[in-house]
Amino acid sequence: MVSRPLLFLLVGTPYLILLVILTTWVLNLGAARNEAVSYYEKVLKLAEEQSDAAMQEVSLKAITGLRAGDVLRRLRLVDLYWKTNRRQQSWDLALDLAARGEYGVPEAHLWIVKNALSVEPFQELPDGQIEEHLRAALAGNPRLADANLLLGIRYSERREWQLAEKHLQTAAELNPDYLITLVHIS
Repeated sequence: MVSRPLLFLLVGTPYLILLVILTTWVLNLGAARNEAVSYYEKVLKLAEEQSDAAMQEVSLKAITGLRAGDVLRRLRLVDLYWKTNRRQQSWDLALDLAARGEYGVPEAHLWIVKNALSVEPFQELPDGQIEEHLRAALAGNPRLADANLLLGIRYSERREWQLAEKHLQTAAELNPDYLITLVHIS
């Protein structure tokens, strides 16, 4: 008769070996992913130096595929689409990023607003939507100087002086170049 501890050892050993193998595989997978990201970062840098938009796109897509949470690279993809005249793709990706999570990606909200206020916007937005995007951007990151500036200007246009001053003051604290705007409106 086999003792109970020996039986547990005999039965448990294959599972223990499998656990060790899987743990090693997962750790190696993480290292391989980091190596791949590092490689694509180098390719991206080279593509930017050579102004190779196609390779920039491939690199950015590879990086964001390997790091799903890398929203900054996705924002760079938004800009790349815009610069290569793929306006609809750019706009759709920006909207997707703005809709993620509780507040969305603050910089995506800001990109949408700046685009809507540009000389040739992809899509004009009503004032209410612009302010919603600015408030969402600031809810996600209250230190966005441009969002504070734009919201402050909107409030000053409506003569809501306290709110305008609050946002313009914050914008000037974050970016001293905006101090002139604060002084002008005051």
